[in-house]
Amino acid sequence: MATIRHKIATNLDQFKRKRVAVYARVSREGAEKHRSMEAQEENLRAYIGKHPGWIFVGVYADEGVTGTKMNRPEFNRMMKDARAGKIDIILTKAVSRFGRNTAQVLKVLQELKELDVIVIFDSEQISTADSDCLIRLQYNSIMAEHEAEQNSKNKKWSVKHHFQKGIPSFFRIYGYRMVDNQLQVVPEEAVIVRRIFEMFLDGLGKLAISKKLNEDGIPSFYGNMWTPTSIYNILLNEKYTGDLLLQKWYVPDFKTKTGVLNRGALDKYFVEDAHEAIITRDIFDKTQQEIERRKKIYGKEKRTNSNPPRIMQQLVRCEHCNKSIYYKRVKGGSVRELWVCRTHVEQGPKYCPTKSIRDDVLVATTREVLLQEKLIKKDTPLTNALLKKLILVIIAKENQVLEYHLMNDTVIHKTWQNPPRSKSWTPEMRQKARENALAFHAKRKEVNHE
Repeated sequence: MATIRHKIATNLDQFKRKRVAVYARVSREGAEKHRSMEAQEENLRAYIGKHPGWIFVGVYADEGVTGTKMNRPEFNRMMKDARAGKIDIILTKAVSRFGRNTAQVLKVLQELKELDVIVIFDSEQISTADSDCLIRLQYNSIMAEHEAEQNSKNKKWSVKHHFQKGIPSFFRIYGYRMVDNQLQVVPEEAVIVRRIFEMFLDGLGKLAISKKLNEDGIPSFYGNMWTPTSIYNILLNEKYTGDLLLQKWYVPDFKTKTGVLNRGALDKYFVEDAHEAIITRDIFDKTQQEIERRKKIYGKEKRTNSNPPRIMQQLVRCEHCNKSIYYKRVKGGSVRELWVCRTHVEQGPKYCPTKSIRDDVLVATTREVLLQEKLIKKDTPLTNALLKKLILVIIAKENQVLEYHLMNDTVIHKTWQNPPRSKSWTPEMRQKARENALAFHAKRKEVNHE
């Protein structure tokens, strides 16, 4: 007797166990905020435990980051896993923990909905699987955004009130500590501050000073290496003279929280002899004059709005020190466009062996990888926006190897090679090199005859 097989259409998804992730966030760091983070995670884990059909797959926790921006490390990692199909449900405490920017929250939730990922907000008892969730979420998101705006206004009022009294809003500056709203000198750091000003007026540059302090084993404020930027900030800071210039920067938009140089938009407050000085005003004034003098002689070309951002911007990181590799134009016999590691440039190959890579080589290598993976066509123009959709990160490794981590979870290793510099020389540059060589040999003959 023949066996008759029937294929019955069933929705097997309803029998699958749901993979549930927890997202938690607190906006500031510290012991109290850490306990808040732990409480969020504990409560949400208990929530998962009440559902037998749920499998806990992990916690994504951002600590010390604002909710008005969606660009958060753990949030980004969670979204990557969701796109990879590793999450079915995201559980979070409240809409405000997920985000405080209404438009951005709704945009992300729409993407997750298209990925068949459900988001549940515990406090509001809202699930994106509910038919009326959009209206409720809009209301709660607007309220969360309003709360963030009100908190920003209250903080600005408090800061302004302190400025009017001559009380700074910061609490950290090398050479001082804030005690009872008053800057007090830290003697061992004050010695280093005076040394920095002395070395600069003796002719050393910011890079040379930072290297010298690092070689002497002197830690910066946070215990890190000194950089030219940290040296420059000290040389420009009037607070070392005992004076205070308050509200040099301000934050115009509570959503972006981006600081902007105050060029007259708000009042500035100057307080003379506010605290004990570390250097004299005479030394500070001479330093500012020397900074301006060097700018005129060695100043870099100013970037204009017509200069577009480099297409590889914020995509390449150094494996050795885990810092972003940045674009730099180097002038010599010819102008070279390079991608360099900041640690290698500022502290030398002893601290980071990663070599600089030419811009055209980096772009060509990247195009080759994307063509190899059939992610672009030969005539596809490369843009920063396109590359960020295709590439998660490019790791610059030793032995001139680039490790491409693509958005499709593929990892490609590619060896690169900078062509000889002589190949990029123009006839004019070659003629100039000949003239320089002839002049050098002529001078040597004169010295030998003498």
